[in-house]
This record gives sequence, C-alpha cells and structure tokens, in this order.
Amino acid sequence: MSTSNTTVLENILDLARWAPSGDNSQPWRFEITGASTVTVHGHDTRDHCVYDFEGRPSQMSLGALLETFVIAASGYGMRAQISRRPAEAERYPTFDIRLVAGAAVQASPLLPFIAERTVQRRAMRFSPLSLPQKNQLETALGAGYRVVWRESTADRARIALLLFRSARIRLTMPEAYKVHRDVIKFGARFSDDRIPDQALGLDPLATLAMRWMMASWPRIKFFNTYLV
Repeated sequence: MSTSNTTVLENILDLARWAPSGDNSQPWRFEITGASTVTVHGHDTRDHCVYDFEGRPSQMSLGALLETFVIAASGYGMRAQISRRPAEAERYPTFDIRLVAGAAVQASPLLPFIAERTVQRRAMRFSPLSLPQKNQLETALGAGYRVVWRESTADRARIALLLFRSARIRLTMPEAYKVHRDVIKFGARFSDDRIPDQALGLDPLATLAMRWMMASWPRIKFFNTYLV
C-alpha cells in the first residue's frame, strides 16, 4: 500500500479511525509518541449517554478500534503489539501500541472493507453468504472465538422482532432523544465528533423534516407516537 506523503503510522491511524462506535462517539484520542508507537487515550460516555451502561459499549468501541488498527497494520506488513496500562482508571483506559515489521505478516482479508463501512439505513439483501465468504469470516476470528450462524426463517424473525422492539425503545425515551439530538451535526458533510447529517442516508426533504423534529422533545414524541 502507498504511504504517499505521510508516515506508515499515520496511514494506519487514518484507517483505524473508521472503527465503529455507538452514536459515532469515537471515545478515543491518539497521541503519536514515535515513528512506530502511538498511545490511545480512551474514555467512556456513561455520564451523558443512556446507552453507555457502565461504560461497557465504549469499551467495545475501543476494542473495535484496536482490532481495526491490527487489520490496518497488516496491510503494511506490520504487527501491532498492544498493551493496556493497568494503573489507569476503568473509565479512562489507555493503550500503548508499537508497530513491528514482520516478513510473515500477511494482509488481513478484512483490510479492503475497513473504509467501505457504511451506516445501514436500507433493507438488507436476502442473498446468502457463500461458503468461501463464511470461511473467511470464521478464519478471521482469533483463538477461542467462533461464528454462530442464525439463518433459519424462525431465527431471522426473532432477530427482526428484537431489533424492532429495540428501535421502539430508542424512539420513545426522552433520555435517548437527548443523545440523538446532540450527536447529529446538521448541514455538514464532515464532523470531528458527531454524525454529519449527510452521512445519515436520508434525502434532503427527510433531512429537513428530521432537523425540524429534533428541535424539541414534544415534536419527536408526537411523531413517534402517532406517525410511526
């Protein structure tokens, strides 16, 4: 992979930042400490996000970031050595990462898909995964982990019902409204710490309607109670 005018570490970080996090909170900050070392300063959002129960979702987001870093590093023939500082508070986990070159390091099959990650706003396809695709996903997991495939009609129906109920809770909780209101940046294509409205996958009219409704809880409550 080309390094253009930036360092390998910076290119890897540019890919790692694509890691998913709840409501795009991105509970991490990078501190480059050397040509091949970086410190990740994590934090959770339990104080103001109703979804971040005891900071656990933020911890999962940090795990996704570190794993994405490992995948990104493999594209440059690098192995990431990650250690967590034991003295840091649980709410502010800190990780030190060192890149080590290795001839035996092969690019992860997941590497091409890091930057293709998108917000899922439309109906999913019914086309099943092929056997090679399943094998790739299964072999990408570390030791002690496995993929459990839920493919029967009954399983899919149960998952769909669970997601429907979860969405209904999210839409009818005033505490959740505050999170959604603060996390969206309207009239923007990019944002350092929020979700740009242009990344929501909505057409201009729907985006305008959302912006109007998100201005107050009574508007959202009326819409979700009588129009959804």
